[in-house]
Amino acid sequence: MKSGYLTIIFSSLLLLGACKESPETTVQHDLEQGIALSGFDNLLDKRYLMIIPRIGCMGCISAAEQFMLEAYRPYRDQLNILLSDISSYKTARVRFGSAFMDAANVFVDRESVFNEGEFESTYPLILKLDKREVIEVNLVSPENALALENFKNALDTTP
Repeated sequence: MKSGYLTIIFSSLLLLGACKESPETTVQHDLEQGIALSGFDNLLDKRYLMIIPRIGCMGCISAAEQFMLEAYRPYRDQLNILLSDISSYKTARVRFGSAFMDAANVFVDRESVFNEGEFESTYPLILKLDKREVIEVNLVSPENALALENFKNALDTTP
């Protein structure tokens, strides 16, 4: 009798674990909702998408901002960049420069539609895409200190 209860409990736990969405699935869903609201139809057209929030871990965001300013032009065929929750477009334009803000692979979320769900993160996100589907999610965080270095290596080795 006891083993029957254990079997039921174990089966229930397996079923609950199987029903939980992966981070990739959750981010994909949130991206699709944001694209529908923003009209950023080309956001998922590249191999990678980097999402940088306005506020959060200052060291992580500063490092990601420096990376994006260096990477947006040389990796424009592989990388789209989304600046989310921008409080002042004019300030961002002065801070990052007109060339960056006008680049075809830079998307600016002026309406903060990408500031909900998985995008409420205080850390920048690096998404790897395949045919407009999220296949990998990486946070640029203190716990993932090599995220930007690994990302640059991936960009350098992607054909």
